[in-house]
Amino acid sequence: MRNSIEKHKFKIFILLFFTLALFFGYMFGRINNNRDRVLSKLEVALKNCDAKDLSKVVTLNNKRLSKDKVEPLIKYYERNTQSIDNDIKLLKSGMETPTFYIGEKKGTFGTNYYVNLKTYDVSIFSNYDDGEFTVDNKNYINANESLGNMIPGVYNVIGILKSEYGDIEASKEITLVKNEKINVDFDAVNITIKSKFKDADIFINNEKINMTVGEGTEIGPLRNDGTVSIYIEKEFPWGIIKSNEVFVSDIPVINLNINMENDDVKNDISDAAENFYKSVFSALNNENKSYIECAKEPVKDKIYDILEKKYTFLKNRYIIDNIEVVKDKSEYIFEDDKYKANVVVNVSYSTEKRFFGLSKEENFKIFFTKFVYDEENNEWLVSDVENFSL
Repeated sequence: MRNSIEKHKFKIFILLFFTLALFFGYMFGRINNNRDRVLSKLEVALKNCDAKDLSKVVTLNNKRLSKDKVEPLIKYYERNTQSIDNDIKLLKSGMETPTFYIGEKKGTFGTNYYVNLKTYDVSIFSNYDDGEFTVDNKNYINANESLGNMIPGVYNVIGILKSEYGDIEASKEITLVKNEKINVDFDAVNITIKSKFKDADIFINNEKINMTVGEGTEIGPLRNDGTVSIYIEKEFPWGIIKSNEVFVSDIPVINLNINMENDDVKNDISDAAENFYKSVFSALNNENKSYIECAKEPVKDKIYDILEKKYTFLKNRYIIDNIEVVKDKSEYIFEDDKYKANVVVNVSYSTEKRFFGLSKEENFKIFFTKFVYDEENNEWLVSDVENFSL
C-alpha cells in the first residue's frame, strides 16, 4: 500500500514538473518573441554595428543568415546611423522600412514575432556586353543581366573586361534599398588605325601584334586612360622606320604617319642628285644624251632637248664646282604606291669659252628636283626638274 502511494506521488511530481517546464518555456518564448523585445535586440545590433548579433535577429524567408551575409546591411547602417531610430519607430508602429518588416507566426502558446529582411533586384548594364561582374567578390553576373533576392545594403560591384592587351577593371558602389538598374562602364575603347602605309606593322605598348594597318581590323578593347601606347613600323628599302608614338584616348580612329626620312635616305638622295647633275653637265660638254644618269628616260629627253636647243651652239665648257642638297627643304612622300622625294639642289658651276681664251664665269643655280624610287633596281631616279635652265 505504501509503495503504491509513493508511486502515485512520483507520477504527480513528474506531471507537475513537465507542466511547469512547459509554462516557463512558454513564458520565456513569449518574452523573447515579444515585438518590443525583438525590436530592442535589432536596435542594439544595428547601433553596435554587430553583424553576428544582427544575424541572430533577422531572417530571410524564415531562415537565419550567416554573419557574412548581413555585412552589407551593417555597412549601410554604419553610414546611415540617423536611420536606425526612425526605422525602429516605423517597425514599432507596424509599418515597414526599406530594409525590414515584422513578421509573425501563430504558435501553440501565442504569436511569435520576427524581423524579416526585404530583398531587391539589381540589373547591371555596361558599355561592353562581354563584361563580367561580381557583387562583393561573389554573385557572378554578366553585363545586361539581373541578380535577384539581394538583401538591402552597400555593395561593391567589380567588372572585368577581358582583353588580349590587358584586362580592364571597372567598379561601382551601390546602395541597395530598392530595385536598381546601374551602369558600370569600362574606361576602354576599340580603335582602328589609319595610315597610307598599309603593310606597316602595329605595336601596342612596344610589342608587335599580329596585324598590319592594311588589315583594317578593329583593335581592342584597350584602356583609354593614356597608359596604352600605339605606333606603327615599316621596313623601307633604306631601313626600318617607326611612326610617332601616340597614347590611346577615347578617340576610336588613330591616324599614324611615318616620316620616311633618315640619314641613309638623305645620303642616297644626295648621291643620286650629285650623280645626276654631274652627268647632265657631262652630256652638255660631250653633246651626248647618253651621259645622263640617275633619271627616267622622259627626263633625259627633256633635259637634253633644253641643252641642245640653248647651250651646245655656244661651245662653252661647263665645270661643276659644288652640288648641295638642301636637306631641311627636302620632302619625302608615299604617293600612288611609290616613294617620292622633292628636294632643292644648289649647283655652283663655272663656264669658260673654248675659244678666244675668254675668262671663266661663275654661276649659281637652284633646281627644284623630283625623285621617284625604282624598287626594281633599288635606286632613286630623277622624275622631273622644274624650269630647268643654266
